[in-house]
Amino acid sequence: MNVTRPNHVFCFTGKYMKRAAAAVCGAMLLCVSGCGDLKSDKALVSIAQKRYGDCELIKYTETERSHTARVRDRLQDFEYSVTSSYSDINIDGAYFGSAESVSDTFTESLQAKVTELAAPGLEKALGGAKYSISDTNNAEPFLVIYTSSEENAGSLALSAAEEVNRYNAEHRLDGKMIYAVSADSDKWYHNKHYGSVVLPEMVFLTPEDENGAYYTEMAQMQTDKNAKFVRKAKGVFSDTGADLSKVVCVLGTDYPTEMNSPVTFYYFTDSSGREYYLCDFNYYGDNGSFAWYTNY
Repeated sequence: MNVTRPNHVFCFTGKYMKRAAAAVCGAMLLCVSGCGDLKSDKALVSIAQKRYGDCELIKYTETERSHTARVRDRLQDFEYSVTSSYSDINIDGAYFGSAESVSDTFTESLQAKVTELAAPGLEKALGGAKYSISDTNNAEPFLVIYTSSEENAGSLALSAAEEVNRYNAEHRLDGKMIYAVSADSDKWYHNKHYGSVVLPEMVFLTPEDENGAYYTEMAQMQTDKNAKFVRKAKGVFSDTGADLSKVVCVLGTDYPTEMNSPVTFYYFTDSSGREYYLCDFNYYGDNGSFAWYTNY
């Protein structure tokens, strides 16, 4: 399940900054060495079909630096573009050539199609409550409902999710989030967050539920893919037995800075039934990489 994620910005210092810079430069140079020819119309259609299913070519255009195939999705009858293009690579003012990559507008086009189809049903399901739908392919929630009633937030989000899920053909919208927020302003990220629904699940997650789901996903990625959430508990950093100097500085969060700094412990069981915890701070390992601190 994809869930709401904290907006973390990491501070790298000393040897970690050097390692990160070296890794980025290495990746950039690898991209340059892998630079290839621009894709043909047949190749672009093939890529589109592998990524998103059956489609047909509508139009094909070429320029010196890009080739674009305009295709029609057969399943839900909308058009989107698939483009092979060159991008310049510049590092510290130095030019390292160009690398070919393939991008597409499938997600934005699908969302526009769903918006068009779901609009009448959403108006009825939300009873006049204001809502907005994202038209970009990024981390924003797919749909945001603005309501002055926190008590009704859950039922409104579920009603909207039901309507949108009607157009979730072949689970293409799975993982898309529907937020319910206060109606204080037109900018949803400035408003109080009441909770969310993550398609295709018809479950309203409160902010506390979202945190539990997020750390469960992190535990499954870092430790055991079958990790199951048990409970959470409050404590202080000294309870972890960790080294304070290895805590990652995360701007905008209350990361531990002292031995008595508050820490939240998220407890899980692994495949064998053994219980362990994951804490709500990032921690450097011996190799310089970092992850959520755990006693797994």
